[in-house]
Amino acid sequence: MRMRRRELPYSSFRCFVGVHMSNRSSAPKISTWSEKIRILTRRDLQLVTEHFLRLDIAARGERFGRGICDADIVSYTERLPIERGVLAGCFPDGTLRGLIEARPVAGESCHWECVVSVEPDWRRKGLGLTLTDQAFDRARKLGASRVYMRCSTANATAQFFLARFTRTLREDDGDAVVAVDLSEPTIAAAALAGIRPARHFM
Repeated sequence: MRMRRRELPYSSFRCFVGVHMSNRSSAPKISTWSEKIRILTRRDLQLVTEHFLRLDIAARGERFGRGICDADIVSYTERLPIERGVLAGCFPDGTLRGLIEARPVAGESCHWECVVSVEPDWRRKGLGLTLTDQAFDRARKLGASRVYMRCSTANATAQFFLARFTRTLREDDGDAVVAVDLSEPTIAAAALAGIRPARHFM
């Protein structure tokens, strides 16, 4: 399924998290951050705004498709349809450092799209994987059967992250896209155990 491109604020459900797991001993475990994650509500939107504002130009470009200004970020968070999906955050030091958004694709309640963002200083610590794993589980309980994620094909780190959830990355209009089947266990647990999944474009 081709993901439709839309104008901001929802033009780019993208992933720009940095992840590196080279062996079993150094791989972060899901339990490391699980207790630091909670579902966010409309009362938390200011925290979401502050999280996005801490992203630099490059990180904003990966997350939103272009380097948007502060005013656009405020506008985006004000219009987040929190009630239509899952919005969860990780607070490793008491501050929102990682965020995941997941919601149904328009007109397709069982197909969702998902994006995760982690602040630069907190990447490569397992926050993104833990957030995604928990969001997938919650989306599954809400009726989702498949979740789509995408990133730029120029972003090798994000592609590596996406490959943690499926063995196939598809190229679509300059983006790498994955479709995660929630009817089966994802390979995230294997990834968190330090197992490198196979990856290719088709």
